[in-house]
Amino acid sequence: GGHVLLDDDTDLGYVEDGTPCGPSMMCLERKCLPISSLNLTACPSGPGGRVCSSHG
Repeated sequence: GGHVLLDDDTDLGYVEDGTPCGPSMMCLERKCLPISSLNLTACPSGPGGRVCSSHG
């Protein structure tokens, strides 16, 4: 997580890792990173091929 600062240095407060921070971008370790640069794996499938066992 980290703090969100606007261009005028306004601090919007703490955000958790995984928070969207722009189009196709995500907050991780106090940085706003493009999702494509992260080594993400697909969520495992459960019974019936439901992704993440239908939990999101």
